[in-house]
Amino acid sequence: MISVLVSLIIRLALYFDTPDGPAEGVAESDTILALLKLVPEQRRHMRVYSGLIGSAVRDLSDVDRRNKVLQMLVEWSSFTSGSLWLLISHRLPFCVVLDGVTALQARRIVKLIGANPTYAGWSEINYANRAQWAVYQLPSRYRVYGNHLSILYHGDEMEGDVEYFEGVRNNWRSKKLFATVELGDIGFEGTFLDVYDTPDHARLIAEVSDLLGDQTAGVANEIVLRLTELEPKLIVVLYEALQRADRASNVEVRAQVATSLRRFLVQLADVLFPPRPDPFEGRKVGNEEYKNRLWAYVKENSSGKEAELAEASLTDLGGRIDRVIDLVNKGLHDEFTSTSMQRLIIGLVGLTYDLLALTPPTSVIISNSRSEKASEVMLKMLVPGEE
Repeated sequence: MISVLVSLIIRLALYFDTPDGPAEGVAESDTILALLKLVPEQRRHMRVYSGLIGSAVRDLSDVDRRNKVLQMLVEWSSFTSGSLWLLISHRLPFCVVLDGVTALQARRIVKLIGANPTYAGWSEINYANRAQWAVYQLPSRYRVYGNHLSILYHGDEMEGDVEYFEGVRNNWRSKKLFATVELGDIGFEGTFLDVYDTPDHARLIAEVSDLLGDQTAGVANEIVLRLTELEPKLIVVLYEALQRADRASNVEVRAQVATSLRRFLVQLADVLFPPRPDPFEGRKVGNEEYKNRLWAYVKENSSGKEAELAEASLTDLGGRIDRVIDLVNKGLHDEFTSTSMQRLIIGLVGLTYDLLALTPPTSVIISNSRSEKASEVMLKMLVPGEE
């Protein structure tokens, strides 16, 4: 069955059908270039594996067993078992596996790589599936981390082929795409001496990834659902901030992200604790004092350790956003790195979840902007031509 990518963090296998040989350098290079183009620097940490695959499947003489294995390999894939067998039986495809991409990133990569004339299809790898773990036992070639590239090797490989690895390193350095390009020794990883290179440990990794993904997805879902009910305009502001962060290729755009995050907190405060003329417990809670208003909301809706934790989170994130904006105003853009931006976003997600979790959803769901827009629509219906 042709499927869609389902996990949050996945291992993506890209197949290339190369009549003139594997040409692994081209397939790997195109895949890494796609990563650089489509994945923001602050979210790049991937492993790249590659090699010919399918020989073990092709060598199976028992047709029923072979068909069962093929069915297991296309659990989530652009292939059917029949189309994958047609590819493997004709010529072993070259496969590039990306470990550590999100489903959204994977969809974008597949779309871009699809323009490659040798591209044949994709599969999502599930290492809890023993057949997939066995078939995709490919050498680890690269690690991409931020703006840095490591060319991976085992110590004994370097002893016998120094010129090859140095040539690969020099070739990538000549492209000037990464701040650093280095050789990386991965020791016994993936060898017969690696006690963790087992299907059971691979299944454990897959399950931990799924559990973490489910936890973070639950937080994201709660935030989106509650904001949509509370005030739909908050979704628009959050979208602007996240979209800017996703495309933040330079310090100027990253600086705009900090401003967008503060705008979101201001509007969140407007909804949770609207401005009041009189102080709250000695603090001003007017229009400009958005942090005080969020603090007041915490005080009104919690107590004890819960209040302390939420207040500490608010103080920390609010202070960091203010410091970033202050640096930007002083022209010190370079001090706001992509890593700092990512931390701000993670902090915002955590704080927003904490704040929203203080109060349960109400039985009456009426947002101000939705009511205002509905009134405008009704007015136009009742008074044609009225703007």
